[in-house]
Amino acid sequence: MKILSIEDSKESQVFIEHALQDRFDLEFVENFTDAQDKLSHDQYDCIIVDLNLPDNSGLNILNKINYQIDDNKTAVILLTSETSDTYIAEALNMGVDDYIVKPVNSLELVARIVNRVNRKQLSHQDSFYVVWPFEIHLITSRMFAIDTDPKTELIITPIEFK
Repeated sequence: MKILSIEDSKESQVFIEHALQDRFDLEFVENFTDAQDKLSHDQYDCIIVDLNLPDNSGLNILNKINYQIDDNKTAVILLTSETSDTYIAEALNMGVDDYIVKPVNSLELVARIVNRVNRKQLSHQDSFYVVWPFEIHLITSRMFAIDTDPKTELIITPIEFK
C-alpha cells in the first residue's frame, strides 16, 4: 500500500514514519507544491494531509487534491490539530475519507488507514455472482434478471436482498 504524507512538522513526520514505515510504502513531502509534483507523477492508495502547511492551508488543499487525483480510488485522510466542529463537518462534506485530530494513537492511525483504503478500493470493484437466471451485485445491492434481452433490474428491498 503506497501512502503520501503531506506534513511540515518534523515531530509529526517522525510519529507517522514510526507508526507506518514497517507496514506501508511511505513517502513524505513538507509542502503542497511538492505534493502536487508527486501527485502528478505517482499514484497513491492513501494521502495523509495536514491542513496547516507553509505554502497552502485550509480546505483549499482538499479542493486541489480532489481535482488532481481525480480517480476516486485514493483515500484522503486529514491528520490535523484543527478541532472545530464546523471545520470537520465542512471537510467531511467535501469528501475527505477520514478526519483525525492530533494527537492520535499509532494503532488507531494504522487501523483507520487500512479501513479507509479497503473501503475505497472495494467500492470500485464490481463484485457480482451469477445464480441463473439472476446476476447479484454485492457492492451496490442490486439484482438483475439475465434471462431477458436486455437484462432487467429487479427492484428489491434491502431486506429481500439479504
